[in-house]
Parts: sequence; structure tokens; C-alpha cells
Amino acid sequence: MFILIFNSLIPLILITLVGVFLKIFVAKDSWVDTLNSVALYALFPALILRGIGLIKLNNSIDFGFIGINFALLILIIAMLFIGAKLFKLNNRLTNTYVATVFFANIGYLGYPIITSLIAGSEAIVSIHIAIYTTLLFSIVLAILEYSKEGRLDKKLIFNIFKNPLILSVIISLILVVFKIRLPFVLNKAIDTLANSATPTVLIALGIFLATKIPKVKKVHLITLITLKLIIMPLIFLLVYYIYPTNEFAISVLESAMPVALTPFVLSKFYPLDSNLIVASIVISTILSLITLPLFIISISI
Repeated sequence: MFILIFNSLIPLILITLVGVFLKIFVAKDSWVDTLNSVALYALFPALILRGIGLIKLNNSIDFGFIGINFALLILIIAMLFIGAKLFKLNNRLTNTYVATVFFANIGYLGYPIITSLIAGSEAIVSIHIAIYTTLLFSIVLAILEYSKEGRLDKKLIFNIFKNPLILSVIISLILVVFKIRLPFVLNKAIDTLANSATPTVLIALGIFLATKIPKVKKVHLITLITLKLIIMPLIFLLVYYIYPTNEFAISVLESAMPVALTPFVLSKFYPLDSNLIVASIVISTILSLITLPLFIISISI
């Protein structure tokens, strides 16, 4: 189990080191913004289209877990937002807590780890990716847009719906609802772009790390990682003991994944603390080698 998780992490670390070496020899600081822009406007939309619009469903699946996941995740987003406001955190920190604690590395870590542990779980994991992606690029993105504009008006609503990430979610849901099959050539292009998303962002992350070691307040870093790696998966584990299905066992594991790369990309376009995000990505990924096996054991896989 440990070897499986370790082997899933090593390629990500090596690609990040490519970014570090590029910074040492050729890359400029401006590369980070350029690579993140490519990810935001081209690669992430492709990732969304593949994750939501192209999922394959199985008639034997108990779909009750979908509603429970949506309800729990919306509750967690609300609790994070309200909690940050009660502690009088500024918009940047509030957004950072909401985006990083809620959205885990469910794709490029969650998918290979869970599908290797649980045979035939590909469809369920794909549905989880769709759930998280839909909420991130709807509710959370609306929060980010609002904090950026500072008011609710027609311009804000227009900005939300013209966002390529929101448009990708809408198109993907249309594909699912109306069971529209895209041409093979288009699917191939989408897959190629989607597969490029994580390497691109990891290289940007490596360049960022080589430029400066993120300086953050330890209290926020410890709190954020504790919420992400312990509190959030414990909430899902508690519900799992009430609703002990195979589908929701996967929900527990997805919630226990470390901080995702997506908030780092969004930090270049929205009020988010990029230093805190980078530090939380690195440290939560390392600590997940310890925490993730504990949650795997807890659901008796």
C-alpha cells in the first residue's frame, strides 16, 4: 500500500524538479504566469470535458452516494467560508482555505491509487472527479469572482458564465444529459490536452519553488493541512460508518487526498495566497504518505 502511494507521488516530484532545473538554466519568472494561463484557458477545460462529459456509468452503481457527496462538500465549503469570516480572515486567506481544503488531488493521485486498490472502480472514481470539478468551477469559482469584483452585479454574473472553466462544466453536463458522443478525433485532442495539464502546472510549480521558498505563517499552514488531511476525511469517514457502501468508501479516500494543483493556477487570477498554497501542496503531499494509508485501513480495503 505504501509503495503504491509512494510510486504515484514520485513522478509528480520528478516533473516538479524539471521546473526547478529549468529555472536554474533557462526559465524566467514570467514562465509561471504563462504556463498557468495555458493551463487555465486550454488544459483545464479539456480536463473538465474528459472528467465530466466522458465518464462511463455502470447500471449496477448505487447513485445515492452522489447526493450525499454533493451535500457534504457544499456543507464543507460553507463551513470553511463562515469559519474564515468568524475568525475575521481577509478575502485572500478565506479564498485559500475554501479552495485548498475542499479540492483535493482527486485526479492525478486519487485516480491511480484508488483504481489500483479497488478493482473495477474506474467509473466511481470518474464520478467523484466530476462532482468535485463541478462544485469547484461553480460555487467556489463564484466565491472567487465575487471577492475579486467586490460586488454582485450583471458584470460579475457575466464574468462567471464567460469563464472557460464554467463553460466547460456546462458543456460537459450537456454531453452527459443528452448522451452526446464527440467524434474520435475531437476526443483524442481533448485527451492530449487533458494529459498535459498536470505536467504543465507541476513545471510552473517547480519554477515558482526555485524562484523563492514560500514564507507563510505556520499557524495557517498547520491549520490548513490539518483540515485537509485529517478533519475533512474524518467527516467523510463518520458518514461512511452510517452509509457503508463501496461507492462511499471511495468518497472517504478521495477526501483524504492532499492539496491539488488547481488552486495554485487559480492564485494567478484570483485573490488567493499563492505562497500558502504552494507550501500546503508540498507538505500535504509528503504527509499523505502517512495519513492516506490510515484512512485506507479504516475502511477495510
